[in-house]
Amino acid sequence: MSIADIAVTLPLPDGWSQDWEVNEGQRVQAFRPPPPAPGVLRVLTDSIAAAGVDPGSVAVKLREIAVRFVRPDDARVFDRLIEDRPAGGLIATAALIAAQDDGREETHYLWMVAEPGDGATVIAAMAALALPRDADGDPLAAQVAEAADAALRAASLIRVNDRKGSCGTCCGG
Repeated sequence: MSIADIAVTLPLPDGWSQDWEVNEGQRVQAFRPPPPAPGVLRVLTDSIAAAGVDPGSVAVKLREIAVRFVRPDDARVFDRLIEDRPAGGLIATAALIAAQDDGREETHYLWMVAEPGDGATVIAAMAALALPRDADGDPLAAQVAEAADAALRAASLIRVNDRKGSCGTCCGG
């Protein structure tokens, strides 16, 4: 499963730009609020195999990846939360302070939206909103974080290029 096989739709406010970049060796979507608002929201998707094809295996895998995502053993992480979504999905959120190579600090707000995939997989979108640490408490930065949170809570995950659902004409089936 490649990043192109799962699309995520985010209802972000008007004016946010979208492009692609490489971050830590992964191709990710990057969304930026209109200037002068700070921050960049990076999103990548994945498909994770469950241990079996029964709904119980998928539910266990969903919970397992959500717990792993919020990093319970990482002292840098705070505000961990795992919530249920409709149709058996989950949303996991957390935050951390990250030191950058140039010495700056950023606050990273993290989301993982996950749901049952094709019966044997979990499909997920992982997102990180990076804001300058010195923007904490800034009303514009708070608006950016609120917009990202609302968009990710309303996000839809769509499997694309799935040969089982393809007519073969447009997707090379």
